[in-house]
Amino acid sequence: MSFIPPSESESNTVELLKLQLFGDFPELSQNGNFNNTTVLRFLRGNKHNEKASKDSLHNHIVWRRENDVDHIPERTHEFQKEIDGRKVLLGFKDLHGRPACYV
Repeated sequence: MSFIPPSESESNTVELLKLQLFGDFPELSQNGNFNNTTVLRFLRGNKHNEKASKDSLHNHIVWRRENDVDHIPERTHEFQKEIDGRKVLLGFKDLHGRPACYV
């Protein structure tokens, strides 16, 4: 599947959603993981329903915060015990040849 650029209407809605979310989460404006493409994905995933998109994005942001997702590279020591116990297998590929990690 290839990326389909946003229509003018989608672009306007994405900007509106970002402004609303920046009000609730001002630090997002500095987060590279929160960009137009992310907001567009949620907008399209919720069939262009602005309220559902905003609610989904809000839940996504809260989940990322609660699980400290943006700092995982700095937390690899937390996973080392699982890797050493061979509960996590690295260096494999899925059926389409993409890098995969098996838990």
